[in-house]
Amino acid sequence: MKQFVLVHNIPSPYRLFLFDVLASRLHQRNVDLLVHFMAKGHHDRPKDWESALGMTMFEHSFWWDCGPSISGKKWHFNPGLLRWLMRNRPEFLMVGGPWDSLTGVAASLFARRKKGICWGEGNTQSPGNLGAGLGEAKRFLLRRFDVFAVPGAEGEKLARMIVGATGSRPRIVMLPNLVDDSKFKTAEKFCASTLKRMRMEFGVADDERLALWPARLIHNKGIPDTLRLLDPEALRGWRIVLLGDGPQRDEVLRLIAQRGLTSCVSLHSPIAYGDMPAAYACADLFMLPSLQDPNPLSVVEALHSGLPILVSNRIGNLPEALQEHSNGWVFDPANPAAAKATFASAFTCPINQLQAMGQASKRIASGFWATTRAVEAFLDAVPVE
Repeated sequence: MKQFVLVHNIPSPYRLFLFDVLASRLHQRNVDLLVHFMAKGHHDRPKDWESALGMTMFEHSFWWDCGPSISGKKWHFNPGLLRWLMRNRPEFLMVGGPWDSLTGVAASLFARRKKGICWGEGNTQSPGNLGAGLGEAKRFLLRRFDVFAVPGAEGEKLARMIVGATGSRPRIVMLPNLVDDSKFKTAEKFCASTLKRMRMEFGVADDERLALWPARLIHNKGIPDTLRLLDPEALRGWRIVLLGDGPQRDEVLRLIAQRGLTSCVSLHSPIAYGDMPAAYACADLFMLPSLQDPNPLSVVEALHSGLPILVSNRIGNLPEALQEHSNGWVFDPANPAAAKATFASAFTCPINQLQAMGQASKRIASGFWATTRAVEAFLDAVPVE
């Protein structure tokens, strides 16, 4: 059989789901999927992610990583994997984030393949460094590929910015960031006692509405910036649960106290990924006010879960995720006055309107992020045949 080889950094629940679906759809085309991981995990990612590998259906391997860590970022370098890629010549080679690791750069340049696919998820709001030197280096790497897979419209715009006037190579195709929609879109499967227990764990009273804000406590997520804009008086009847951990934890707790937000904003440590569907199911609103966020999967999870969304205009999947005034609100973090007005609109919205917006979110998710349809469209566009 033909072989589709995918080079990726680490396993995560949503990627493992995508790879399982990809393996299934490839098998129907008489193609085998083999995934090469650069590492088993990162220090800032949940340990329980690794355990999910035991339930996967696709063939995979891990490679010794001797790459350096610079300013908190791991630059994977896998000599054994690179040797494998130079000795074998699969029909299809897909490299995730070709300039995000030393392995990705080397694989882009030297790995043998009949058809090369670059896989990236940037956006024009946070395009990374496209200055003269790095921009030309990225263009040079991209010209080594036949296809550039991007998750949406913002990714396509960024791809065209990088590629420039290089003719038809690489060709840009869509591969949306996908989650296991079957786990998130059936909130009614949770009994009332389960949802009540989850709300109690979050410290949410029976008469409070819940805004769920899942985010690592890092600069790019815009957490201190948003806390400085929140008004306790405008949040009456609401409990915002910030679900995450990270280096900004002490600053976040200090700001919650200083701003008088303790009665309406709570910081909760991360929960197991398997419990996230119930967390969304017991919420009334989803928040993600990021300063930079290439293509957040939490947005896709929230849409499938039937939640209205309150997001910044810096998230990469905004064009696909939000139909303003239909399923939520968007604001610009650079405009504090307008952001405050947007927050006021969201937190004074009647419950029946929130629920109608949530149903609109479900319709949006079942369109662009329908798993089988999205994967088949990607394979047709490559094409894999």
